[in-house]
Amino acid sequence: MSLIYGLTVFFVVLFIFKMTSNVDYRKILTNHYFSIIVLGFLVRALAVLMLPSFESDLVAFKQIVLQSVSVDSYSNIYETNTIVSFPPLNLYFFYVIGLINSIFGFNYEGSTFEFFLKLPAIICDLVLAVELYKIACKKINKKMAWYIGLAYAFNPAIILMGSVWGQYESVYTVLM
Repeated sequence: MSLIYGLTVFFVVLFIFKMTSNVDYRKILTNHYFSIIVLGFLVRALAVLMLPSFESDLVAFKQIVLQSVSVDSYSNIYETNTIVSFPPLNLYFFYVIGLINSIFGFNYEGSTFEFFLKLPAIICDLVLAVELYKIACKKINKKMAWYIGLAYAFNPAIILMGSVWGQYESVYTVLM
């Protein structure tokens, strides 16, 4: 449902800008960066909403998020929780997601909360796709480089790892 709301807002904003400015939107829509990011994001958003997650990891993630905002000291989470087997960077993401959830009050069992859990991996997947495009542009022509960026953005294994299973490997790959 949140995907429908997001697309509606996107098209309303696009319509407002179209009516109020002289921008050539064909250039924007055919921009390689834009197409890799938007198409990749839409595929990942659909994957989050339509495909089942790896339930044991998702339950662990949710418990850590719940604990992260309820524990007074986040520094001892490894000692107080036996299910925490993730690197510290994941825990910072979980803490921020927990803070966002405490502000907006999403249902922990709902798809919106699950989407926020997977959002860091989705963003990093798209950053990697754009970076591959930029690196390939230096070596080959832009059209072939665009295909390389799209190939990464639409790689089923990459989509399954981040968008469906919610694994954060792409976050660490971006940092390399």
